[in-house]
Amino acid sequence: MEENKNLYVIPFSLVGVLITGKDLNSCLREDISEDEFQRVLEVLRDFLFKEDVEVEIYLEPYLVPPSQAKEVADEMVKELFEDEEG
Repeated sequence: MEENKNLYVIPFSLVGVLITGKDLNSCLREDISEDEFQRVLEVLRDFLFKEDVEVEIYLEPYLVPPSQAKEVADEMVKELFEDEEG
């Protein structure tokens, strides 16, 4: 991405559902490679956003009540970027 003095970090939500009769832990892959994770990021970036946008995601399945979604998104941004902010 091109260097820019005005860099914005904007949290976004992508909500999905998992429908199963199985235990949650038996449905989740634990062997996702770095290449596969990069492909997920590329698909999100290429299909949802315009050019010159980078996407980072925090991939951890857990249930969040709608009333707490903003708080969780803010915490995610803090976790993703706390090292970059100093």
